[in-house]
Amino acid sequence: MYKKHQIYLDNSATSYPKPNCVITAVNDYLINCSSNPARGVYDSALDSSMLQIETRELLSKLFNTNDLKNVIFTSGITHSINQLIYGSLNEKDHVIITPFEHNAVVRALEMNNIQYSVLSNTKDGFTDFTNAKQLINKKTKAIIFNMASNVFGLVQPINDAKQFAKENNLMLFVDSAQSTPFVDLDIDGITAIAFTSHKGLMGIMGTGGIVSNNKNFLLNLKPLISGGTGSKSDLLKMPNILPDFLEAGTQNMVGIAALNAALKYFFENKNELKTNYKNRISQLVEGLSNIKNVELYGCKNIDKRTSAISFNIIDNDPSIVADKLNELGIELRVGLHCAPLAHKAMKTYPLGTLRLSPSAFTSFDEIDYTLNSISNLK
Repeated sequence: MYKKHQIYLDNSATSYPKPNCVITAVNDYLINCSSNPARGVYDSALDSSMLQIETRELLSKLFNTNDLKNVIFTSGITHSINQLIYGSLNEKDHVIITPFEHNAVVRALEMNNIQYSVLSNTKDGFTDFTNAKQLINKKTKAIIFNMASNVFGLVQPINDAKQFAKENNLMLFVDSAQSTPFVDLDIDGITAIAFTSHKGLMGIMGTGGIVSNNKNFLLNLKPLISGGTGSKSDLLKMPNILPDFLEAGTQNMVGIAALNAALKYFFENKNELKTNYKNRISQLVEGLSNIKNVELYGCKNIDKRTSAISFNIIDNDPSIVADKLNELGIELRVGLHCAPLAHKAMKTYPLGTLRLSPSAFTSFDEIDYTLNSISNLK
């Protein structure tokens, strides 16, 4: 039914392959449980509830949160970001964003008529807070901060964002889609972190969430979705308890089972995964830097990079190059990657870039073949 992957280098879109334990966890849940949590007192429903609780505990460990009830599950990071924006801001407000925001942020702001200002950036691809104070006005309520661009993969200065938010009494929302779990991100100084399961965390599509240490902030959000929670069913409004207040309807328990297994796998193999991940990035960055006519975008310091590596071949249309590489069995991303502001900031708009994004499971030989293929393109 499906054509088997050849050389998969699009892990910034979604990770592949998944660890075997994730696949086993999905099968085990579907075969042996498949019950809705908090909707029954029978054993399998209680098992689902315990699976949720354990996964919240693992996420609390990952982000250093102080209360697992403040871990909210959503359908993915786009849902999470929209919940934060629609739930806490309106057209009377103003926010500050980085030049590297995904359309999940920008479109949510535009669709809700929320005014925003864009921070500047350095030539090598980092958000610059030097003149950030000038962007604040009386209506400014928050900073929305992309921890690592899905286009250029550079780890952004989160400590600068935390300090700026604290000094100016602003909420700070962090998009961790491309950084988690390979870039450490502590909740301290952050109002809320939006996360997704299916990228670096190695889970499956359809699961994400929000984490926060601020219970009052979460309870003062306007829920994006309302409905059943299995608790306080006599109320005609959403129950004022967490996480129920922001988790209406049936949760994606298959996705949560996958995330649970993936988080355990990450914690058990953290050092090896991080080493492999960094080595593959280093191999690609060094190799691309040595190919004639290749323009590699952003800082080349491996310690400041994730696996999203953007480049172009000078005087070549990136879409045509992508087609040629696909014919050679190399699967990668091309275009604007749902982040036009980032391309405008780095002057790669409107054609966009070619993006290679390896995982910790990508082999040395696969990257070597890719580099040779790029070098030999006519």
